[in-house]
Amino acid sequence: MENMNKVIGFRLKNLRKARGLKREGLAKIIGVSVSAIRDWEQGIHGIRPETLKHLAEIFEVKQSYFVEEELDLGNLTDQKKEEVLKGILEWVQRQKAEILTLEKTLETLISSKK
Repeated sequence: MENMNKVIGFRLKNLRKARGLKREGLAKIIGVSVSAIRDWEQGIHGIRPETLKHLAEIFEVKQSYFVEEELDLGNLTDQKKEEVLKGILEWVQRQKAEILTLEKTLETLISSKK
């Protein structure tokens, strides 16, 4: 279930960012704490079914969008598909930048030990 929480959280975060919502804004809309949103997005805690339903209504997607094994963009309008894909691309680019930074740091550490 932990893996599914991460999938749901990843998809929630991408939808939220695609809408230009901050965690604080989404928390206010659905009546939960900002830390609850953070924990959901990080896959730390699961989301109750009724809350998941509310989130699906807010983001205009089917509930199944959050829990399907594969990413099915067929539930989204073309504009929302583009927004979600851009969010995923930005995430991938941030991960790549972090890896490059880590690689440079490791190379520096190795060089200094010679």
